[in-house]
Amino acid sequence: MIEVFKTNVTGALQASLLVSGIEEKFPAYKVNFDLDDCDRILRIQCAEGEVCAEEVIALVHTFGCIAEVLPDDEQILPLLSQAQKKLALDEPRRNNLYCRPFRKWNDKNGVQDTSEITVPANG
Repeated sequence: MIEVFKTNVTGALQASLLVSGIEEKFPAYKVNFDLDDCDRILRIQCAEGEVCAEEVIALVHTFGCIAEVLPDDEQILPLLSQAQKKLALDEPRRNNLYCRPFRKWNDKNGVQDTSEITVPANG
């Protein structure tokens, strides 16, 4: 399972300390940051089950930082109007849209689809 968090982490040293702290408390987790993303993404993968988001958020807070779970694209799409969905799926990378990886499992051939999907930046 992979969980993605939006954070307020700004520096590489701060991110490195957080990665070390999370991996020490949760040895089964693989942790990385994407500080170039506007949401300063914290990605955590757990091969042995689900990521405990509440405990990760609490640990991040002990380092003086903020983290919140980003919803999956599958949770965002139902909230969009039909027009927004059409725009998002037909016209990627417009000025008011951003692209992020969309991962879903294809049961037919056992392959993970990692195509991009666009979502309104303000919604």
